[in-house]
Amino acid sequence: MVIQIPDFVEVVLTRLNENGYEAYVVGGCVRDAMLGKLADDWDVCTSAMPDQVLSCFSDMRTILTGIEHGTVTVLSDHKPIEITTYRIDGQYTDCRHPDSVTFTASIVEDLARRDFTVNAMAYHPNRGLVDPFGGQQDVSMRVIRCVGDPHTRFREDSLRILIGLRFASVLGFTIDRSTSDAMLDLHLLLKQVAVERVYTELEKMLCGESVASVLTAFRTVFSSVFPDLVWYSDLPDVIERLPCDLICRFGGMYHKSANIKSALTELKAPKMVRDEVVSLLKACGEKLPIDFPNIRLWFGVYGHECVQRILALVSALGQNVAELRASVCKIEQDRLCCSISDLAVNGDDLLELGLQPGKQLGVTLKALLCAVVYDQVSNDKQALLNYTAKYLIET
Repeated sequence: MVIQIPDFVEVVLTRLNENGYEAYVVGGCVRDAMLGKLADDWDVCTSAMPDQVLSCFSDMRTILTGIEHGTVTVLSDHKPIEITTYRIDGQYTDCRHPDSVTFTASIVEDLARRDFTVNAMAYHPNRGLVDPFGGQQDVSMRVIRCVGDPHTRFREDSLRILIGLRFASVLGFTIDRSTSDAMLDLHLLLKQVAVERVYTELEKMLCGESVASVLTAFRTVFSSVFPDLVWYSDLPDVIERLPCDLICRFGGMYHKSANIKSALTELKAPKMVRDEVVSLLKACGEKLPIDFPNIRLWFGVYGHECVQRILALVSALGQNVAELRASVCKIEQDRLCCSISDLAVNGDDLLELGLQPGKQLGVTLKALLCAVVYDQVSNDKQALLNYTAKYLIET
């Protein structure tokens, strides 16, 4: 197997090798390469001690990311690469981080501390693949399997439960039986993990193409980590029918829940996400427009992105919106006027016509919009000014 390593990563490996140290790319970048994907992040493991790494890259910018755990970040061609010394982890008393680490000269011992076999592989362009736990086979079989005993791995770091589910959702992998059993046995340990870290994993997992099967198999886990979630029988099917859009999928998860904003706040979702989900569910709870003029006004209120989400969610929930979708398509294709900002006139134009600043200006613009969408006047500047002078100012 040959992995194409980018030049900025090759520079780091070569520098460490030339100074007498082993160095491999490791973890997710190796897994992604096997899947034919371009890795977003490239991590390196090495036999060099942290101070030796700093010495090797004294002419490059370095960041002491987690030097106490053996990690130094090097900026190579302005791109960050985490370089971590081979290590053995000590006890995990907080279910997240090792209390201590011991540096080792063995790449195999370093790989043995990792979470899943598909992440416990290292590669060097000359030495080839180091895969002591069968990660390559598991990638080819599309299986998530813990390195060693799953219960031990999840007691060390319970966030690994959600990381594994995220991989299954995003990559479309199945989860090994012993690994899934341990996830279900120990999922309550997730309550000891910082909510922010839980949210990060849930956000990625929800947007995976295989999330429905993961939700179905691990309902117990998700019922404990999604606050105030009202589980309904076809929830996984609804999520599967939705696009891979976070707002839509949170809407699908929470559309039967009474306190959506509170639940998302407890989950530490960003304010923008909370507000957009709440707005989406509010819009979906309203009666959808039927006649074309009202569809135009409705589109003007919500805009393209929100309208597409509304259509996606109500459709996933079983409502037939084919005609409404066709109308929206026509609005977008013909670039029809749907909001005051789409009008060919603005407030300044009306002031020049003799209107006074204040409430009358806004009322007139709204009246012009209605006149346009009901085909009483064309959305042409002069036509709108004539219409205003004849019907709106005189009356």
